[in-house]
Amino acid sequence: MNLSEFIGEQSIFRAIGLVEPFPFIVPGEDPFDENGLLDIILKIGYGEREMWAPYITLEMDKVAAVLVKFYRDKWYAYIVTNQENRTINKEDVNKVSAFNSPDMLDNDGVSSNTVDGLTGDKRNVVNDTFFDPKNDFILLNDITKDGIIDKIMWDVANSLTLNIY
Repeated sequence: MNLSEFIGEQSIFRAIGLVEPFPFIVPGEDPFDENGLLDIILKIGYGEREMWAPYITLEMDKVAAVLVKFYRDKWYAYIVTNQENRTINKEDVNKVSAFNSPDMLDNDGVSSNTVDGLTGDKRNVVNDTFFDPKNDFILLNDITKDGIIDKIMWDVANSLTLNIY
């Protein structure tokens, strides 16, 4: 049995959205998946792959629960990005004194104003009270959103099918 046959007329993404309302898979709210478009894309990209035997006997809601259990944290981590901006103002002046003189005179020095734009992955413990994944997902640009959907498609297909091609 291949992935397209397993999914049939059901929706794996709707089932996942019912288990956990991810901002990119929200049944009834996401116009992108109103007509099962995510399932169609999954079938086009991975539908001919053979199913992994342990999943074949499970109901779609059980498969969705297993996928959420495996990938929940990973999928939320796709949305959470951290950016750190640091401004550094620094003034160094080297002083010298003449032989047997208590006075210090400016010799040379450096005055700099540095702005560091640091970006990258950073792991933080996030309190769910302040974490709004739906809003965070909406604020992402379309290329990033498409990349997240592509990674999720890969995760779903990789879990459910055999990679024997």
